[in-house]
Amino acid sequence: MKTFDGYMHGIGIGGWLTNYKRFKFIPSELRTVISPGDIEHFNTFMTSKDIESIASWGMDHIRFPFDYLIIEDEDKPLVYKEDGFRYLDECLSWCKRAGLNVIFDLHKAAGASCDFASEVSIVDDPGLRRRFIGLWCEMARRYRSEGDNVAFELLNEIAVEHDHSWNALIKDAVAAIRSIDPKRKIVVGCNRYNSVPRLKALDVLDDDNIIYTFHCYEPMEFTHQRAVIMPVIASFNMYMKYPSEIEPYRAYRRFAKAKTDPYAGFDRMDRAFMEHWLEPAVEFLRKHNRPLYCGEFGVIRHCDIVSRENYYRDLIAICDANGIGHCAWNYLTAPYDANRFSIVDDWDRKPLSEELIRIIS
Repeated sequence: MKTFDGYMHGIGIGGWLTNYKRFKFIPSELRTVISPGDIEHFNTFMTSKDIESIASWGMDHIRFPFDYLIIEDEDKPLVYKEDGFRYLDECLSWCKRAGLNVIFDLHKAAGASCDFASEVSIVDDPGLRRRFIGLWCEMARRYRSEGDNVAFELLNEIAVEHDHSWNALIKDAVAAIRSIDPKRKIVVGCNRYNSVPRLKALDVLDDDNIIYTFHCYEPMEFTHQRAVIMPVIASFNMYMKYPSEIEPYRAYRRFAKAKTDPYAGFDRMDRAFMEHWLEPAVEFLRKHNRPLYCGEFGVIRHCDIVSRENYYRDLIAICDANGIGHCAWNYLTAPYDANRFSIVDDWDRKPLSEELIRIIS
């Protein structure tokens, strides 16, 4: 079984250079503006002490999400900003000192944001495709002297109508990177928000340094319970537990007028359901024998801590049993964020649960 060596137990550092604002709540004309407050946030949100803490827990890597606007202004395509790259370079130096590997994850690209799936145009617009590939060529040039301590993740949670259009862009981007950096580890995810069921639609490339990734937030009514960015779940307005009887989950499906029943045949929400949900990932491993990586999973912070611990414990146990590297979302969330998955306190950076730290590391 092939594994993503050096990237088996990690944590994301979202909230620094992505999701630093909740763009869903910002007027469209201001979404691409970097404000003075944003700069202040970029300069102060993460420090070397945070990276040292993560390393002290026994993690082997971080997933470092960044938005294209950090290194490229909206109105200046293919012109890259040294003052933006400074954040990536500085964090990489912290990680090297701490012994952590880094996945540079392009979380939002021009024409592709998981916050605005209906507006994704990157696969159809030639200019946006060139811009996407150009950014990755710049990343490849900049970091080609790094070893396996650095990996690239092409794009976070794309959602487009046709799988083949995303597969085609993956191939073009990988070819462009390979022309500069032949051996860099490149992480690619599937359509529909990196969802487990869509793994089967990914084209598997003839390249041993491609890593395939999925995200797992199922069941959403548990992991995103009462989340204000999820209107139907927020309207359901129920604290959910894990494990539990299945009825609260079925009650949510009825409330949401869902057309499918993922809980058919289950009388409890527990590890057995999670194993069932992750079966397409295990099947992908059996079929292709390629490294597989769960790049995001987690439970919203206002869930009771014991249920959070139970969920992380079960999902990680399933991943570990199958040689799947994993990365919890998320280390730290800005206090004003509407979707907080942090595992440390917003202010003193101390773990919310020592048991949770033990589980994820």
